[in-house]
Amino acid sequence: MIRSSQGFSGEHGQWGHMIMKILRKAIILVLATFLMCFASAAYSTGDGWVKEIVLQLTVPGETKSLFKLQGNGTLPVYRVNVMRSHRVPGQPVRQRNPELSLGQLVVVGVDMEGEEISRVYISDPRIIRSESISPTGKLSSEIIYKAKVEFPVIFTDNLAISRLMIYQPRWTGSEFILDLIAGSNLP
Repeated sequence: MIRSSQGFSGEHGQWGHMIMKILRKAIILVLATFLMCFASAAYSTGDGWVKEIVLQLTVPGETKSLFKLQGNGTLPVYRVNVMRSHRVPGQPVRQRNPELSLGQLVVVGVDMEGEEISRVYISDPRIIRSESISPTGKLSSEIIYKAKVEFPVIFTDNLAISRLMIYQPRWTGSEFILDLIAGSNLP
C-alpha cells in the first residue's frame, strides 16, 4: 500500500471516501433527530410562554414579622396582593403525580364563573423551621410563619384565569382538607 499526501490512494481511497460520506450522513441524521425532538418538546405544552404571577401574602394587623399558630392550629386570615403578572418565556412545570403535604400551598386559578382552570402545588414560602436543643440535650422543632412574604407562581399562559385562590393543606388524621387562606382577583 502506498500512501500519498492526498490521503489513501488506489483501492483504499474509495473506501475512505465512502466512510466519510457515511459519517456525514450519520451526523446529519443525528442532528436532525435531535432538533426534531427538541422542537417537539419545546412546543408540546404551548407556545413557549408562561404566566408568572408574583404574589404577596400578609397578615393584616400582625406587628411581628414572625409568628406561631395558636394552640388549636387556627390559621390567620391573609391578605393577598398581586404584585405583578406578566408573560415570560418558559414551559410550565409538569406535576405528574402531585401529593399534598403540610409544607405546601395550593394555588388555584379560576375563571369568571369560578371554574378551576389550573392548580399549582408550591412549597409554602411562609414557613421557617426552627430547631433547638434543650439543656437536657433533647432536640425540638417548631414551625414559624412569616407574617409577610412575596413569591412567584408559574401558570400556563391562560388568559381565562381571573382569580387566584390560595389554600393550605390540613391533615385530619385520615385525609387532607384544603383550607382557603387567601384569594384575589387578577388585575
